Amino acid sequence: MTITGIDPKAHDIKTAAAFIELAKADQKVAQATQRIIHAAGSQKRLQGKETKRGWGYEDEWLPFDQALGVVEAMAAQSPVNEHDQMIETYEDAMIAVGTLQNEIEEMEAQYTGWSRFFLVTSSAGHIHRSMHCATCFSSTGYGWLPELSGRTEAEAVEAHGPALCSVCFSSAPIEDTGYKITASRAQELVWSPDRDEKIAQREVRDQAKAEIKAKKAINKLKRDESLAHKVNFLVDKFGQNDTSEAYKYIWNVKGYDNAYDVYSRTIRER
Repeated sequence: MTITGIDPKAHDIKTAAAFIELAKADQKVAQATQRIIHAAGSQKRLQGKETKRGWGYEDEWLPFDQALGVVEAMAAQSPVNEHDQMIETYEDAMIAVGTLQNEIEEMEAQYTGWSRFFLVTSSAGHIHRSMHCATCFSSTGYGWLPELSGRTEAEAVEAHGPALCSVCFSSAPIEDTGYKITASRAQELVWSPDRDEKIAQREVRDQAKAEIKAKKAINKLKRDESLAHKVNFLVDKFGQNDTSEAYKYIWNVKGYDNAYDVYSRTIRER
């Protein structure tokens, strides 16, 4: 707990959840925006060398503000229609974005500077103190680890060792080969409301895969033992010189085809 009585972990988990919801709301705004732009129609169609690709054709769409005006005019012609619904969807999404932004601003205003931890998700990477580490780039993607919020550097190093960025955390150990968490693993580790459920599901899948792999290994061992037994039987029964009698034998005995192949190949290689 901080001196203000705020629990950093609980506070940042709530903030991280709000950021996740904001990303979803932003996506809905983008989708609603594109539907309105396309509903308004294109200004003109570019063809051939006029296109960005230099071939084929592409449409040049109205700016969103103009497209919204066109769709509003369409909606005015009929009180209840798909254009009216498009506008309503866009407005609802914008309200959701504004509400979440205000909520995040209020929570960030309560932030007193306790430690925070961010994991690179766009590529193999380390855990950083902030999203402005000099070892990262403007295109680097991050995920939040709010369950670590408020911990000391010593506690974080003890828990995660070389997974921590040594630039952000000077006491973090450095391995010769460099230790970075893979992007796929990072996507699983970063906080989300259903993270624990996803990890549990992955563990169940991994366990199922391990059991299947173990069963395959056991079955292969059994097949190999059976094959070795049959080959030894052919060697004992027909010797190591003439394979013709062994060949006749396998015609009447089921399951000896592979054994005969190994038996005859072994004799030829002698």
